[in-house]
Amino acid sequence: MSDDSERHWRNRRLLDIGTVVALLAILMMGYWALAPRFDRPTQTSYIVPSQHVHW
Repeated sequence: MSDDSERHWRNRRLLDIGTVVALLAILMMGYWALAPRFDRPTQTSYIVPSQHVHW
């Protein structure tokens, strides 16, 4: 009888660990899909040194 309860405990633990791993994988894929891409150049403007700013 103790062997059956020990096997049941192990199955529940494996299910819990698998669920945590699956949740972490889903969170990482969601972040990867929604995170801004830093490898693309952004369109920023800057003042060329030859230009002058008049206040």
